[in-house]
Amino acid sequence: MAESERFVSVDDEDLEALLDNKDSKNTKTCIKSAVNILTAFCASRNILFHDLEQMSEADLCSQLKSFYAAVRSQKGDLYSKKSMISIRYGIQKHFLKIKNTDVVNNDAFKPANLVFQAMLVKLKQEGKGTSVHKPPIEVDDIAIIYKSFNLDVPNDLQNKVFVDFMLFYCNRGRENLRELKKTDFSFHGSGDNKYIALRDH
Repeated sequence: MAESERFVSVDDEDLEALLDNKDSKNTKTCIKSAVNILTAFCASRNILFHDLEQMSEADLCSQLKSFYAAVRSQKGDLYSKKSMISIRYGIQKHFLKIKNTDVVNNDAFKPANLVFQAMLVKLKQEGKGTSVHKPPIEVDDIAIIYKSFNLDVPNDLQNKVFVDFMLFYCNRGRENLRELKKTDFSFHGSGDNKYIALRDH
């Protein structure tokens, strides 16, 4: 086989499409929603969203400080804690993509994230910090699910692991499991008392 046949031609558009496809549908929806909310905030402050994207880290941090404190739903209500975390996650993913800037973990954005954390405390005080969960699966039904797995079959073993993650780490759906990394977990204990916890980012 000729070397020219071994490697296909890839242009910038192909690479962009490859990067776009790495995120799940839910992640893309989260990013789009967060960007729309931030765009509306910019419009209320007479700022072009494109200008916000081009700001220095210090200026962007200042705008995000105001955004986290001021953001409300279209009805003017405070968002729930879960929604606020989702909004910030979408914003983080957006700025990582367009300018390789991490607005959550970069120390330059610590002032904005302190305001964000203060808002989460406020939401808890306002009674918006508790998630409304669906009814738990009955113990008998869980037993039926686990009995259906043949752990000698690769697909069944994988599905069993999916169920384990959704059952014990219940804040992530199956569509997002492929995004989990080793750094998303913390390891504790020693000897026979070892356990793993999911980090609260």
